[in-house]
Amino acid sequence: MQRAIWIVTFLIILAGAYFWVVVHENDTIKVNDINTRLELQNDNINTISEEQNRLDLRYIGHGKHLKEIQDEFRAHYDEYTKKMGQIDDEFIKMQLDMDELGKRLTKKINGVKSDLEDIQDEYDANFRNYQRRISNLEKSQETMVQDIKDINALLLTIKEKLKIDK
Repeated sequence: MQRAIWIVTFLIILAGAYFWVVVHENDTIKVNDINTRLELQNDNINTISEEQNRLDLRYIGHGKHLKEIQDEFRAHYDEYTKKMGQIDDEFIKMQLDMDELGKRLTKKINGVKSDLEDIQDEYDANFRNYQRRISNLEKSQETMVQDIKDINALLLTIKEKLKIDK
């Protein structure tokens, strides 16, 4: 039995030595590999952190630049709005001037139309008057022609009477 105890003890020591040499060595290699990967990850994280810091600084710079551009844009927009307001005022003034000019022109055109109507009425009145005069002259001419014919006839009658009396 002692021999069995020695054999079991030897096997346990042998198993412990095997564990220590083979299994523990594999675990040590794995731990070293994990440590190496952990260091690589830490380096990557540090690199990423540095890149993020640079990017943050770049964003800050871009932000300041964008703020300057926005301020400049606002200033230009305010100036544009002011000038457009002035242009709108000028257009309103021009529109008022054009409306006033249109009213004056309409008034003058209506005056000319009224004058033309007066001239037309005067022309029509004169035309009727001249027509009446011409008609009267024609009647007078007819009367005179008739009177001349009557006088000629009377003269002929008187001549005949004179010839007869002689």
